[in-house]
Amino acid sequence: MLENNETQNNQTVIEKIIESYDTKLKDKTLEIEKLNEELNKISTNNYYNGVPDLHSNRGDFGDDFSFPNKWALTCKRMENSIYLEPILQFYRGIFNSFNYELEKTDEYFESAKVRNAYNFAYNFIDKQFKRAGGLKSLIVNAAYNSLVYGFCFFTPKLEVLSAKNYGFKGKLDGLRGFKFYDVSSISSFNFSKEDIDEIESISIINKNNSTITNINFDLAIAGYSTYGDITGDVIGKPFLYSAYSLWQVLESMDNSFNRNLKNIGEHSFNFVSNCELNDSKRKEVEREIRNFVNNGGGIFISKYGKIEKIESIDANEWYSFRDSMLSTLFKNKGVDIKALGLNKGATKNLADLTQANALLMASDIVEGIINNINDSFMKRYFDLNFKSLRLLGECDYFRIKHSINKD
Repeated sequence: MLENNETQNNQTVIEKIIESYDTKLKDKTLEIEKLNEELNKISTNNYYNGVPDLHSNRGDFGDDFSFPNKWALTCKRMENSIYLEPILQFYRGIFNSFNYELEKTDEYFESAKVRNAYNFAYNFIDKQFKRAGGLKSLIVNAAYNSLVYGFCFFTPKLEVLSAKNYGFKGKLDGLRGFKFYDVSSISSFNFSKEDIDEIESISIINKNNSTITNINFDLAIAGYSTYGDITGDVIGKPFLYSAYSLWQVLESMDNSFNRNLKNIGEHSFNFVSNCELNDSKRKEVEREIRNFVNNGGGIFISKYGKIEKIESIDANEWYSFRDSMLSTLFKNKGVDIKALGLNKGATKNLADLTQANALLMASDIVEGIINNINDSFMKRYFDLNFKSLRLLGECDYFRIKHSINKD
């Protein structure tokens, strides 16, 4: 009888534990579904207006897995933009065309003892990569996401250009130009002591003489979000920093300055649907935007229903400026941007604009990511499992390498 009571008590305890687990699992599942729903909703939105809230997007430096959700969602929105999506897919195709493998050292071919140790460790690590979807898939996704989050290819940079060169009038002298920038040369972003959300300068490593140069850097229009620093671990902290992409700046400005006013509801008000505004507030915001455009046009940056009026320009000045920036980014003076229809916001397969150096550029991006993985994650992961083999001289660290198909 006592045994039956004890069994029943144990069963009751187990049932309570299971019930508690189920409840927590249900709550967590609902939370995940809610986040996924928000992510999917934003990922399918082809237009985005507004600079993200910089303060809440800066990230928590003390937490290895706290890449700001809001910034990540902003980047996912950017991923599907009519300007950026074709280029991302074009480069994903190039990344997929490369060969990826764990490199065999020279000692592997010379010693049976080393070969046995190597094969033992290799088979284990290779199996772990396969469990995670395969080495190629991991590297391709890391390279692709580095583009999505503005961390290799679409990083704002450097060259100071007078806004008057682009036909701007008024207070916009000193507007920065944007170019492709090699992320491996970035040492750090330096923030103002008075305003923690304002970047004062960017530190650039001069590889020729191993010096660091601080360059004044103004992203007032672009906006900025940071996470960790550039010397961190690509695997542990996948996206070390994100800069507000030129493409998103262009698209945001372009949509908010639409020559065809009948389309303004479609192109310029999508940000409203992502704000918790009641009907009357939404109508008020839409009315303010329409009045702003109708009274001379210009660029506005919307942030949770707030309209920030920067400068009034006419349509031709705006498109001249925007087309110049596009031409600069492509570095292809033979491309007639206006002929592509981009000045009208039309969807165009920009992958057709294959540059002669696209393959090498993609290879450089992949090589940079692989080098970071080799120097950080691969060493720690190897020592976690096979440190004794390394200390005995039977097997050294594995390194990932990639190669370009000759075809």
